[in-house]
Amino acid sequence: MMRYKRDEGFRFQFRSPIPGFIQKPQQDSEPIAILIPDMSPNGLKLHAETKLMSNELYEVHFTLNDQKMRILGTIVWIKQIGSIYTYGLQGINDKESMKAIVEGLKVYSKKAYQHIKDR
Repeated sequence: MMRYKRDEGFRFQFRSPIPGFIQKPQQDSEPIAILIPDMSPNGLKLHAETKLMSNELYEVHFTLNDQKMRILGTIVWIKQIGSIYTYGLQGINDKESMKAIVEGLKVYSKKAYQHIKDR
């Protein structure tokens, strides 16, 4: 479930990607549907059918453990396979937001482990 990288505390890979949406923060832009396959306190990977610009600021919205989350960040890499784009978003959140993400991932991980254990 968890994958470790040398430069971050942890990166959590979801069993099934969680849905959300992404949009530009200061503009009245249309939200774009996304799926999030993994995340860390410092960023996340996301899939979308829409091409986004790298080095641009975006807001990502999703729900984790019935709690609405918002990550502000920049697209740092893009990979296209067929009609699907995969992006790496580096978060620029404050310490409170990062703490909320870590706590949310801990709760999610416990629930996922308990679900597997109860089988």
